[in-house]
Amino acid sequence: MIGDLPGKGFYLWVLSRCEGGNATKILDRSDGAGGGHLLIKCADGAFEYNERSLIASVVLEAKDRGTPTGGWHYVYDFDPSTAEVARAQIKRFGLKAWVIDGEKELKLPFHANAPDVRNYIADCRAAGAEKIYLTSYRYPSVHRDFPWASFLGEGGVDAMMPDRKSVV
Repeated sequence: MIGDLPGKGFYLWVLSRCEGGNATKILDRSDGAGGGHLLIKCADGAFEYNERSLIASVVLEAKDRGTPTGGWHYVYDFDPSTAEVARAQIKRFGLKAWVIDGEKELKLPFHANAPDVRNYIADCRAAGAEKIYLTSYRYPSVHRDFPWASFLGEGGVDAMMPDRKSVV
């Protein structure tokens, strides 16, 4: 279990391609595979991602079944428009878990500095996200130019995917 997300989970990327966007079928598939939670892509950079109606139907179906559901956000930077879309999506769908997907765009020399990351995380918490996660490279020790420290410590993420033990 990672934080408050039980069991194995499924990242849903393009909802219209998942069981044709049918929320009941998506949850049936997840349940049949032993899924414990769902993470829906809700934002890409400064833009909303996936149709609002599809996200809403999956979140509602998951809630009815007691399946914890969160959102995930592919982040290119931490400018105000990036945080704005995160806040809006968290509030709109009542998401309690939010995952920051940080990859090559955040590597040095761009560097996601700690104050910008902390402000983004604080904005997500203020919007209603109770748990904030970072997902990134599977082998952090191979990606030393990723600013891991900006996401850790006080005011940082609650957990990492993979977990903190693998960060060197």
